[in-house]
Amino acid sequence: MEREDFKIEERIHPRLLMSHFAFPSGEVAIMELIDNSIAARIPGKPLGIRILLGKDKISVTDRNGKAMGIPELRNSLIWGESEGTDVTRFYGQGGKSAMGYLGKDVHIFSTPPSLEATYEIFLEDFANRWKENLPPVNVSPRDPVFQMATVSIVMSPPNVKVNKRRLIRKISSHYAPILERGEVEIDVRSTEGTAGERVKAEKLQGELVEEFEEETNFGLVTGWIGLKKEGTAVRGGIRCYRGDVGRLIEEHQTFGFEEKADVNTDRLIGKVDNDFVPFVRDKVGFQKGTPEWEAFAEVMRRRIEPFAEMIRKQVQVPPQIEEAIPLIEKELNKLLQDTEDEFISEGRTPPSKNGVNEIILSPGDSKRRKETFAAKLTPPGDNARGKFPRKGRVTIWLNAWGGPGRAKSNQDGTVVTVNMAHPQAKASLHKGRRTRTTDFYIIEQVVREYYKGSGIPADERDAKIDFLLWRMKV
Repeated sequence: MEREDFKIEERIHPRLLMSHFAFPSGEVAIMELIDNSIAARIPGKPLGIRILLGKDKISVTDRNGKAMGIPELRNSLIWGESEGTDVTRFYGQGGKSAMGYLGKDVHIFSTPPSLEATYEIFLEDFANRWKENLPPVNVSPRDPVFQMATVSIVMSPPNVKVNKRRLIRKISSHYAPILERGEVEIDVRSTEGTAGERVKAEKLQGELVEEFEEETNFGLVTGWIGLKKEGTAVRGGIRCYRGDVGRLIEEHQTFGFEEKADVNTDRLIGKVDNDFVPFVRDKVGFQKGTPEWEAFAEVMRRRIEPFAEMIRKQVQVPPQIEEAIPLIEKELNKLLQDTEDEFISEGRTPPSKNGVNEIILSPGDSKRRKETFAAKLTPPGDNARGKFPRKGRVTIWLNAWGGPGRAKSNQDGTVVTVNMAHPQAKASLHKGRRTRTTDFYIIEQVVREYYKGSGIPADERDAKIDFLLWRMKV
């Protein structure tokens, strides 16, 4: 029996578009609409953006931009169509998705620069208005409602709540360059007819600030780097902007220095602009691995290194604790060397008669004295049997950072930085001074980081670590 080829029609169901109506928050969706307004600004003309976060509606209105006439309105309603006039607009989906996410019904009012008319579009139940096909859209021209080029998008009733304070903070940091330059003014209000709150550019403060300007093969890198002032509430890292569009792309970039255990990257602060590194579609990161990124990163690593060296040399913890580290490091390495490649089995003789660990630590004293840990450690179980891998000498650093984690290390765990700002570390101190509990806290964090990447299953690894701490007699 002869068989013939046949064709199956390939179609895209309109309901696929519903998958785009998803954002992490209402604030992020509003910023998508702000992006569209900023992308349509006219060079040399200040753009005004007014945001209303009402109980019954949310609106975003921009004035003195390009606005939309009939051709632009037609293009704006084609999913996947984009004018492509700005690098922040990729596939003509973000703004429409944001509208459907923020409100049930969508009203669009647009007066182009010619002031020929105000065009009104009403999209009822915007995110669910189709069955098999998208319905045609009715456009109603009327006499100009606005006296300058204006686009106003009204979404009602709101589908989500938008936190005003959080939105202002995001706008303040994400659009800082063009807010500082006066290219755009943005205000946010909760009630129609009342004065809005003008958003000001985020002001980052640093110490020992270095301003710089450096040319690459792809374009200019400008900005400043410094050290974060003590007590500053903002998280550290370098704010990286696409200067040509005035938008933040990466907020806490450290250009690989986060992998260096002896550098507390939360102490770094700075703002840099470039206009050439491509970024991903949702504008939450640069495209790593591209030649443009490598050129940008090379400049930044070289500029950051002097500040990293300053951080390495800074005393971040009380000197009395720092003084203990050489002795702790020496004795811990001796214990690790004695233990590595050694079989572990259950039932080893405890290091002291009462089963309580003893430690000899007295920095600055010619005579070493014994101190007894308060906590007793449980002898190892069956799964502690086996060998510790040989990894080499461990180096201990102390630092203090506000972020999570008790310690961090390099890739093989041989350089370990212990976080003395962690609540457990602070609790180990007595009136800010070192105690034997402090020593044990440091040693435990170092040992756990040292064996974290050993490849041993977690339960077996933890049992081995518990045994090593139990055996400790330094």
